Amino acid sequence: MKSYKQLFLEIANSTDYNKNWLTGASWRYYIDESDKRVYVQFQETKTWQDWIFNFIIIPVKLKNDFGQWIKVPLGNYLQFKSVYKEINGIIKPYLDNGYQLFISGWSQGGVTTGLFGFMNPFTTIIMYGTPKFLKRKEDVETYDNCVNYINFLYPDDPIREVVPGYERPTHTMSEGYIPDFPPVTLDDKHRIYGHSTYKDFRGNEEF
Repeated sequence: MKSYKQLFLEIANSTDYNKNWLTGASWRYYIDESDKRVYVQFQETKTWQDWIFNFIIIPVKLKNDFGQWIKVPLGNYLQFKSVYKEINGIIKPYLDNGYQLFISGWSQGGVTTGLFGFMNPFTTIIMYGTPKFLKRKEDVETYDNCVNYINFLYPDDPIREVVPGYERPTHTMSEGYIPDFPPVTLDDKHRIYGHSTYKDFRGNEEF
């Protein structure tokens, strides 16, 4: 078993990310053979390409293999598409042998995670501090009905509101932890997740 906090710290502190040379999308994966799990993780905004794609918010359609579609920001869509086939090619042999897939990400990486979840509805999706990425209320309803996800949000983190004109999935958990030394800068607030205790809707700290 792995805790939600442990998973976040892995995403935030790991340095062995693969980076797409064109879009800057950063991702890593590892295989837990004892529990037969595959973990794919997406990093927050790190590269200069990340910053550029963050601000391309023209809505585009993303359609999955089940005939469902949503509108998402073009920049996030392009980053997602730039790594989707490569990652699927790596993890498919494990999934074909009965491994469970867990995809997670923080901040901008959480959006990439969210789009992976839409394309793979039978996957477990865990997002941290993810900005809004669904254009319409219909997209929120479609997403909520087909994706197995949880989105952890810290109430004072301004990053969660930075994408104008978009909505977020509704099944979110607001983190109420108050640190001994309250964060001052935007970056501090966005990183405070590492000091928090996460529980899902069932009250579990592990998954």
